[in-house]
Amino acid sequence: MKSPKKDPQAALRAGLLRLASAAAAQTRTDASEFLPHYGTARPSRRYRRNDLLRTMEAAVVLNVSVKTLQNWRVTGAGPKFVKVGAAVSYRYSDLLAFIRKNTFASTSEGGAQ
Repeated sequence: MKSPKKDPQAALRAGLLRLASAAAAQTRTDASEFLPHYGTARPSRRYRRNDLLRTMEAAVVLNVSVKTLQNWRVTGAGPKFVKVGAAVSYRYSDLLAFIRKNTFASTSEGGAQ
């Protein structure tokens, strides 16, 4: 087995785990809340239309990275979001609307790339 120093992916996973553990300790939650959900085909729970999802949960629903959602918030290209103080949330119904708006039958349709 490769050592973490020689395997960049193992080093990245170890670093992410350390960051997630630190974030979980500060917020008194489970570290899995802060870890990327690589390979997750769908969210692990069912959401109701008016549920507010954290950025990580929204990223899993849309199958994009948290960084992509952050960039979309700055540029206005992504789904609508709710901001209360410093907390950012996404209404599940807005994520569904964003998916519908960005669903195309072919690449020749307007907006599809």
